[in-house]
Amino acid sequence: MQRASLRKAARILVASAAVLSLLARFTSAAPVLAQGSASQVQVWLTDLATANRLSPQPGFAFQRAGSPGASTVAVDDRRTYQSMIGFGASLTDSSATLIANSLTASQRAALMTELFDPQNGIGLDMLRQPMGASDFSSIGNYSYDDQPAGGSDPTLASFSIAHDLVAIVPLLQQARALNPQLTLVASPWSPPGWMKTSDSMIGGTLKPEDFSVLAQYFARFLQAYDAAGVPVNYVTPQNEPLYIPGTYPGMGMVPADQLTFIRDYLQPAIAGTGLDAKILTYDHNWEAPGYPETVFSDPAAAAATPGTAWHCYAGDVAAQTAVHNAYPNEDTHLTECSGGEWQGTDQQAFDATMGLLINSPRNYSRDVVLWNLALDQDNGPTNNGCLTCRGVVTIANDGSGTVTKNVDYYALGQLSKFVLPGAVHLGSTSLADGSIEDVAFRNPDGSTVLVAHNTRATARTFQVLWGDSAFSYTLGAGAAATFRWTGKQSGNTSGYDALARSVDIPFANPDGSRVQLTYDAGQQAFQNSILSATKQFTYTAPVGASLAAGGTETLLSRAGWVATASSTSPDGDVTSKAIDADLSTRWSGGHGMASGDWFQVDMGSPQTFSGLLIDSAGSTGDFARGYQVYISNDGVSWGNAIASGPGAGQLSRVVFPAVTARYVRVVQTGSAGNWWSIHEFNAFLATSQAAGSSDLLQRAFKAPDGAAGLAVYNPSGASAKFNVDLWTGQSLVYTIPAHGGAIFTWIDARGGKAESPVLSSLAPVSGLPGEAVVLSGSGFGATQGASTVRFGQTLATILHWSDTAVTAMVPSAAPPGATTVSITVAGRTSGQLAFTVLSTADALPRTGWVATASATDPYGDVTSNAIDGSLSTRWSSGHGMTNGDWFQVDMGSPQTFSRIAMDSGSSTGDYARSYQVVVSNDGVTWSSPVASGVGNGPLVAASFPTQTARFIRVIQTGSSGSWWSIAEFYAFA
Repeated sequence: MQRASLRKAARILVASAAVLSLLARFTSAAPVLAQGSASQVQVWLTDLATANRLSPQPGFAFQRAGSPGASTVAVDDRRTYQSMIGFGASLTDSSATLIANSLTASQRAALMTELFDPQNGIGLDMLRQPMGASDFSSIGNYSYDDQPAGGSDPTLASFSIAHDLVAIVPLLQQARALNPQLTLVASPWSPPGWMKTSDSMIGGTLKPEDFSVLAQYFARFLQAYDAAGVPVNYVTPQNEPLYIPGTYPGMGMVPADQLTFIRDYLQPAIAGTGLDAKILTYDHNWEAPGYPETVFSDPAAAAATPGTAWHCYAGDVAAQTAVHNAYPNEDTHLTECSGGEWQGTDQQAFDATMGLLINSPRNYSRDVVLWNLALDQDNGPTNNGCLTCRGVVTIANDGSGTVTKNVDYYALGQLSKFVLPGAVHLGSTSLADGSIEDVAFRNPDGSTVLVAHNTRATARTFQVLWGDSAFSYTLGAGAAATFRWTGKQSGNTSGYDALARSVDIPFANPDGSRVQLTYDAGQQAFQNSILSATKQFTYTAPVGASLAAGGTETLLSRAGWVATASSTSPDGDVTSKAIDADLSTRWSGGHGMASGDWFQVDMGSPQTFSGLLIDSAGSTGDFARGYQVYISNDGVSWGNAIASGPGAGQLSRVVFPAVTARYVRVVQTGSAGNWWSIHEFNAFLATSQAAGSSDLLQRAFKAPDGAAGLAVYNPSGASAKFNVDLWTGQSLVYTIPAHGGAIFTWIDARGGKAESPVLSSLAPVSGLPGEAVVLSGSGFGATQGASTVRFGQTLATILHWSDTAVTAMVPSAAPPGATTVSITVAGRTSGQLAFTVLSTADALPRTGWVATASATDPYGDVTSNAIDGSLSTRWSSGHGMTNGDWFQVDMGSPQTFSRIAMDSGSSTGDYARSYQVVVSNDGVTWSSPVASGVGNGPLVAASFPTQTARFIRVIQTGSSGSWWSIAEFYAFA
């Protein structure tokens, strides 16, 4: 897995299996029994607050009608989506070694039954197998054709799966015997080192001359596994191709290379075996949907690649639906997501895993695969990789044979035991407040399964509406329940459309097969937008699609241009390199991408242009994760954004009706660990030319937010062009790829409407530059897009955006004193609320203060650095944040104060994840917490009733792999 994405925390283990009896009964959340049976409902419950672990509950019957006004989950089996393959994990070398060597034969048989048997266990029916060593190998690095340094074996004469035949293959055979419907996916972390530029399984890329050799390596593997009785159903070309680890096997593979490898080498090699293994592209995180789109944009590669493999460690699960909408004939698979110490408590870990198991299928995934099936009590054996990953089960390696079922086991079991291979995902609605998340299926045997999870810290009562039948249920805090019933739905599920808050748009292929596009609030994050006053036009633009004026595009001369940015790396990647006509040079931001970062050009005088080209070229992954475009004639007044987009690949193409301005600024609205890099920044002016007619399928729809919508599908095997009207007098030409889909929406055009944002409150109502402020209200929209928050006339950096709450940072450029805060959505600006911008000059004098902490790093980042008046120095804890860490100040004598602030300075990710503030007059006896909260960014502040005390202590209550750092600590009266 991608090591950089993990966060350290206290290790999570569930109590022993003897305590967690499967026969335990839960009484405090018993269902409300329905009268007038339509079909008997069976229930299985996992509630970590009780002894219930996949425990059967008393059954009950449907009643004939729902309760008006009740919180409702609606299930409609007339709305169908993808068919399911299964749920599972990975039998890594570490997992196989533990199961084979740390358990007796009877213990091993019992565990395998509990994992794979559909009747006597949880019926896992999917495994993802590393092809050779991964970061979880008990013997270090190995492949199926290792050679001495400098050696090679292009004929694969030494190929052998002998290593796997010791433990991995026998366990796969046993799993298949227990569950004959087991599906296998295989992925290499690295091919043999001699095929790579690094001559090692660590680092490097595939040598061009070894594309065909690696394809044959796959073919040999498939044949060998098939001969061993464990046929492989799917392969991916490379695990996490956008991440090259430095300590364990891995290999970089850019999208263009993977496209070529699949189309010209891997698919022909697999076809030559006569086996039925299919190829999945990508096998990496949600944050880069442009990678699989690149493969699908080539018709021949798309034909050889029936789907995308996704990982969960960065980005948003809605990316699965975005790529599905762009290429709706392609399947979706979730092939890796590890649990681990970074998730926090056992309840938090269970919540995270249930969220994945519910929301990945809700976004078209046919399966969900976690990471290690089993690890030991030390999260190993590891191979220089993740030290904090959790297995589905833990096997003690002390000779006792003790097996502990972790929270992942029970979360998986809520679905894997009841959702059968071939089940069809059904339409179901989650509660609008997010308290109950759910997913529904119809099994091949005709039974219906609904899995529901209470995400909140209090019990929640809701009704399930199925056609004209209903039942009511109370689910405990953090608990998950699986409901199963038989029978056919009677009548329509009343009010489903309003509850669903999504629109499904079906189309038919020439062969009669069906495809479907889905639009909901989550998809707004993947829409590009063009704005003019209160008019807004949005469109999808995946790799392979484009929007243009249709005529000639002429690049503007960049003579005299001056580029600036919010930051620049210290490595010489200065802004001028983004406008030097040399793709081998670049500007780079010098830190992980963050919302609010910006790059701009001064063109010297007003210029007329209608588009931008922002090319990250060879800096793979360094493209903006989201952006807004602003223009100005003075470099001071910027107005509202004229365009926005998600950023999906190395080249961002931004188009809009022609504008005239001297300055153009691109503002980052996303975030990533990658530095933002631009190799070339260009502006162009295009002439218009209408497209001819084309044979495309189109359907108009009304979006849940009131916008007018149009879905377009190209059923042919060639790309096509068509005209799209923005609004009266403005038209552009859209290119849609072969078998591609596109979605467009309009506000204030074509009948589309939008409510104006209502800003109701701010919390807090005063704050320092860099401090997080929560704006509450309504009509903000599900995602930021081109929307903005302003403190006075100064744009704010956004940390979080939802329809009812936005978290913004007080701008560093906001002058101290009274100001106002407003929010602008689709050109509509809310009313203003009063806010006071504070200054560190208002803080209590720190003369004579002494700072101490629970720990300090060994690199000179001592506690006194946090009160020395310099943001360039810091105190740092020296280890990943852990619940109980503390930092305190002795102010020398009692002081009166009502607010503290902790500024992490340039250590932007080192802020307290959550905290409590306590005070004391003697440094021994401490008060109850006077404040508690959650950190949202590099400046964390807490306000509380006025205190008079000598000592202030901040206690960390969260956890993170980042060290806790404070550059400056302040207290305010």
